[in-house]
Amino acid sequence: MGTAATLLMDEAAPRASRLSIPPDVDLVERCLAGEPAAYRELYRTHRGPVYGVVARMITNDADREELVQDIFLQVFRSLKNFRQAAKLSTWVHRVAVNVTLQHIRRKTRRIKLHFKPEMPDRAAVSQSSTEPLTPETEVIRRERQEAVEQALQALPEKKRVALVLADFQGMSSKQIAEIVGAPALTVRTRLFYARKAFYARLSRSPAFADVDLKGGKR
Repeated sequence: MGTAATLLMDEAAPRASRLSIPPDVDLVERCLAGEPAAYRELYRTHRGPVYGVVARMITNDADREELVQDIFLQVFRSLKNFRQAAKLSTWVHRVAVNVTLQHIRRKTRRIKLHFKPEMPDRAAVSQSSTEPLTPETEVIRRERQEAVEQALQALPEKKRVALVLADFQGMSSKQIAEIVGAPALTVRTRLFYARKAFYARLSRSPAFADVDLKGGKR
């Protein structure tokens, strides 16, 4: 084999060897090596889900943007602690939840939680998207949004996180367990009591007097 062919094989070998590295691990290693493109890729990939967590936990737009930046700063600082046993998305969600909760605890004022209009069917708390938006329906929508925010805010912190991740983010108990660092059974228990308290409070609200919330109190 000629020298040129040998050199080409030698150059290709490191590149080929990286194909066997899981994408999450490869991205983390590239970030730790100081590759700017890797940091941009991590940010672009995970910013949407991270913002989703923040937006459902706090309402102030300025706080949201600042908090997202704080979360990714913490993510970049903590990448050396990432373990391959977890998915990178799960690990990033865990950082997002922890940083968001720390932010809320630092606040001295009451913080309302963001209500996503497209609540799951079990909640039956939002207006149908097919209904025309009239002044009357807008008033009803705002009243229901406020009632949902108050019901979420009234929940203890751990139950609130479980409910937001499950019913607003659509995550499974197993996924939530990995994020909050608790057994899946514990998460299901928190969800049971969180939903019970959440829907019980909503059922007492005049804004939901004409809505059957029994399904939500199972």
